[in-house]
Amino acid sequence: MNYCFLPCQKPKDVELTPTAYPYNENAPTYPIPIIGNQLPTGFPVGQNVAPPPSIPNQTAFQVQSTMPQTLQDTSFIPGFLRTQIGQKMRVEFLIGTNAPLVDRTGTLLKVGANYILLRLIETDDVIMCDLYAIKFVTIML
Repeated sequence: MNYCFLPCQKPKDVELTPTAYPYNENAPTYPIPIIGNQLPTGFPVGQNVAPPPSIPNQTAFQVQSTMPQTLQDTSFIPGFLRTQIGQKMRVEFLIGTNAPLVDRTGTLLKVGANYILLRLIETDDVIMCDLYAIKFVTIML
């Protein structure tokens, strides 16, 4: 008979000494017989087993995707920048701790929770920029 050492209740007819449990040294473990090649599942087996509960219709559990407050409220940088989508701007970034500022000029396409998308003027490429590296934004009117 195979045994699996898991925290459980001690079998009534077996006298065993507890062994150390890897996550909690105070929790005793006792052998649990394994039938065949299957590990215990924690589900009762036998003739008096109730059927599993039915899963309700999943459309009742629709997840509402809400926009973070930082994107809605203009008191936050992402919220303010969202009001400027479509505007030409120069964005200056601080790369590292002691480096000079690096700037990119383009049209603001999108503002995410931690990034912005700019369509660069020189190459017409779209660049994703880290919102937390931005130090200055000049909006060109």
